[in-house]
Parts: sequence; C-alpha cells; structure tokens
Amino acid sequence: MARATETTGVLAGEDDLHCLIFVRNCISGMVDTMVLYCAVKLQIFDAIYRHGGRPVSLPELAAALPGKVVRQPNLRRVMRYLTHMRLINGGCNEAGEFYTLTLAASSYLRVESEKSLVPLLKLNMEGGLTELLCALDACVTGERGSDMPAVELPERESFYSMASKDLALGKMFDDAMTAMVRRTAEAVVEGCPAVFEGLKTMVDVGGGEGVVAAAIARAFPAMRCVVLEQAHVVEKAPAREGVEFVAGDMFVSLPQADALLFTRILHNWSDEKVLEILKLCREVVSKNNGKVIIVEIVISDFEDDRILEKVKLAQDIKMMVRFEGKERTKNEWKNLLSKANFNNYSFTPLMALEHLIEASL
Repeated sequence: MARATETTGVLAGEDDLHCLIFVRNCISGMVDTMVLYCAVKLQIFDAIYRHGGRPVSLPELAAALPGKVVRQPNLRRVMRYLTHMRLINGGCNEAGEFYTLTLAASSYLRVESEKSLVPLLKLNMEGGLTELLCALDACVTGERGSDMPAVELPERESFYSMASKDLALGKMFDDAMTAMVRRTAEAVVEGCPAVFEGLKTMVDVGGGEGVVAAAIARAFPAMRCVVLEQAHVVEKAPAREGVEFVAGDMFVSLPQADALLFTRILHNWSDEKVLEILKLCREVVSKNNGKVIIVEIVISDFEDDRILEKVKLAQDIKMMVRFEGKERTKNEWKNLLSKANFNNYSFTPLMALEHLIEASL
C-alpha cells in the first residue's frame, strides 16, 4: 500500500490507511492543547516577541526561557510541533534553525499582549475542565436531568458556588471572561453602532468588570451605562469612566432602562432559566418601549468555516460539563424569544465568534 502524503481534511472511509490516520489524529487532539499549555508556561511566545521581530535561534530561545537547565533537543521537538500547528514560523539557514511568531500567536498567546487569551487557556487547564470532560458520558446517560452539568454530578457544588468560595478559581474565571469579552466588546461597538443610537440608559446584565459597558460608554458618552452584577463582584469592580455598578440578581428584578444587554451570559443557563430572565426583560421593555440586546455564539447548521464551527461546538460541550446552559442555534433563540413575546428580532454576525441579537416586543 502506498504511504499517505497528505491527510488534511481526509474523511475516514476512503481506505484503511486514511481511516487509521484520521482516527489517530482525533485521538491525539489533546496533545495540541498540552503543547500549547507548555509553550505558555515557558512563555515561549513572549520570549520570541522580545527579540523585536528578528528571527530567534534555538540557543537564543533556550537562553531566554525560565529555568536553570533547558534541554535544547526537547525544546526543538516542542518548537517543531508548534510550527506544525502554525503558531510558529520555523526556518533554517547556515547558522541553524530559527523561529518567528505568527500573527495569531503574537496577538493572542503572549502573556503580555492586550488581546491575550492565556487566561482562558489557564482556566481550561487549571480550573478542572479536564476532569469535567472525563465525566461527559455522565451528562449523556445521567438520571439527574438533561441540564445537570458534570461539575455537579459527583454531588458537588455548582461552578459559580465553588468560584465564590475559592478565591483563586474565582479570579481565574474572572480573568478568562475579561480576556474573552475584550474582543467581543470592540466587535459590538464597531459592528452594530446603530443598535445603541438614541438610547438614554443601558444596563449590562451580568457585565462582570464592565469591559463591554466601558467600550460602549466610550463610543456613546451621552448614554448612561450601568452594570448589574452580584454584590461580591460590585465590591471589587474597577472604576471605569462612564460606567456605574449596581448590585442585584437578574432572576429577581432588573433595573429600568431603554436597553438590557446580555453579553455571553444567557448561554450559561438552561432554556427554562433563560425564559425566566426574558420574561423579566419583557416587563422592563414594555414600560420603556425598549429592547433586549443579546450577544452570544449562534451555532449554524451550515457553517462554511470548519474551524469556526469546531470552536463553537467545543464551546457548547464545555457549557454542558461546566454549567447547565448551551450554545444555541438561530431557531432555538427564535423559539425562546417568541415564548417571551419578543416577536421582533434580528441577528447580526460580528467580527468575533458571536452574533448580536436585537429583540423588541
């Protein structure tokens, strides 16, 4: 049998060798994450960046890494894998091997980058996600209800309860959420400015440290921007120009406003809980002739970009094991909005993973 020379995009079933390679690639998927985690712990991406854009040799990189002893042969193997992942550009000249950063690694994998997603990687690796994913089968076959996340299956507390008691886990989660919504905030302001035009008051429900609200406040300084959060979040929230923080519970009552904004919040909850929240929103909206703005991933049945599709589906699996929520399709969102009597809605894709959903009565 001839050896396979290219397996990218190969579908299992063409021949036995391609089937073998395809399945072995699926089984090896976790190695990508572990090598990436290794590179972040060693700050490989930051070390290359500090060389000012010029190629870095293997000895130079080894000298820049933490630790008294760096085994260059093993470092070379890690760099070879990162190059295959297209996170590093590798080359060779008369002086030996050299490396530069790809745009993706420079933007999102450096600890020192303003766009860094390193906090998200750390949450996944150090926040118990691996253990929860190993219990994914219990989410499928468990007898405690379809919305019971794996985090609660071994008779444990909810993730939010654990994060409120474990300060390190809570900070890890907050840092990861801040890192993720930073890009989303820019995409919302730049991609859908008309949504906020004419509004006098907006409440960012579950807005965390106010990253999204601050971006909107900068773009629309005449609008009053309020973040509704739990008391312990409000107590430690950083001061942000144009943003007010108010303690409250979105399941009990919502402040009066022209618009209620939910950014990556409703996916944490079951359909029943989301419907509860939307009905509370309806009471506010009906009094103010306002609207609800939802920023969430929308899963498509026909996604052209397979990498984007995989990221969305992987996020849905993480929601299954960590929370009681899920990432929803457009039809699932339409169904929830209609049940809450929001019959006017539109979906706008953002230059991010999410869509912006604008809904009114």
